Amino acid sequence: AYRIGGGAGNCGDGNNWQCETVPGQTGTVGLPTSLALYNDYPRIAFHDTSKGLSFAYQDAGGWHLSLPRGGTDAYGSYLSLALDGSGIPHISYIAGSNTVWHAWGSTTGGGTWSNEGVPGATTAWQTSLAFNTVPCILYYEYYSGNLKYTCKPSAWDPIELVADAGQVGEYNSLALGLDGEPHIGYVDFL
Repeated sequence: AYRIGGGAGNCGDGNNWQCETVPGQTGTVGLPTSLALYNDYPRIAFHDTSKGLSFAYQDAGGWHLSLPRGGTDAYGSYLSLALDGSGIPHISYIAGSNTVWHAWGSTTGGGTWSNEGVPGATTAWQTSLAFNTVPCILYYEYYSGNLKYTCKPSAWDPIELVADAGQVGEYNSLALGLDGEPHIGYVDFL
């Protein structure tokens, strides 16, 4: 288990779990965190209130921290991490006026990051990202209460409405099949 933050809680509770605190966090940790593995080493995306969107990764040399937005703002809440076929990290997150953004690194450790807003993806409060051959993002639009989906083959596809009964799509999760077909889990509060 990997812990973000300096909580004093017992980890493992005597049942053989190993816990490790991820270094680099300086502010309060926002929710959620997202984890992926590359060559059996963890990669974790999280929101730090003093640095914004943060990406921690471990390799044979230990833990390292990379800041996809340069630590210049508090953006990066309601994020999701996925790795492409080369191990390059991709993160979907919320920034500004609750718009959906996509960040991707140049190396498996982040390297130089690029960030872009997803056109038309606004008033969101949770994202889920998956990567098959292209990044795909699922998000909950809180004003309408709808679940929406888009992918980026070269430019972002028109946004698709997945569920629109109002207050459906919160706490969502996205996975892509081998053929790129989306599989979605979400909560329907109606």
